[in-house]
Amino acid sequence: MLDEEIEDNTAQSTGQMVAAFAPIQASMGKGAPLAPGLIDFDSQLHQPGPSCFSSWALGPYIVLGLGIGGRAYENLNRHRQCVINLPDPTLWEQVERLAPLTGKQPVPEAKQRLGFRYCKEKFALAGLTPQPSVRPHRIRECPLQIEARVKAVRVPSYDGGFAIVETESVCVHAREEILISEGYIAPTKWKPLIYNFRHYFGLGPSMGKTFRADV
Repeated sequence: MLDEEIEDNTAQSTGQMVAAFAPIQASMGKGAPLAPGLIDFDSQLHQPGPSCFSSWALGPYIVLGLGIGGRAYENLNRHRQCVINLPDPTLWEQVERLAPLTGKQPVPEAKQRLGFRYCKEKFALAGLTPQPSVRPHRIRECPLQIEARVKAVRVPSYDGGFAIVETESVCVHAREEILISEGYIAPTKWKPLIYNFRHYFGLGPSMGKTFRADV
């Protein structure tokens, strides 16, 4: 889930992480934020039309792709910061409650045809709890939350319907139970919610690890 503005808390960017493995050097204190480090993940939300959202990361940089027809695009341009909230499988129903909602009013005609409706208080409707953060809120229920600043927003010349947003992680918040020594996120403990061709899944058993894995 991408949270980019207080009054439009999750817009259409409810992205489920396909993977999140991280050597993140950080404090292990309860509730302490982690320093931005290497965060490898990829996510996709295959929604039709202007509500598409996807992301990938390399080092501290996270690249977002989203339609320009929603409030998220406007707010990312205006405030130049966001929070990327990573849900686990227990939150799939809350994520789905957010799926047909938009913070843009009036609702664009293209979104109306797809069944979207306006909602200002998305946190309350989805049963999620806002946490203090940068200008957007973190979502307390998400085990992993990434505060980021927007470095660049680009609408490609070959398709004016979506934007490529480059961000830089400035602070990572993780639940203590998914961490292991030295601030690493444990791949065996962190179970991301996966959105696979419009169906929600969790992770299966591990099949192995790459030669560069530190844990």
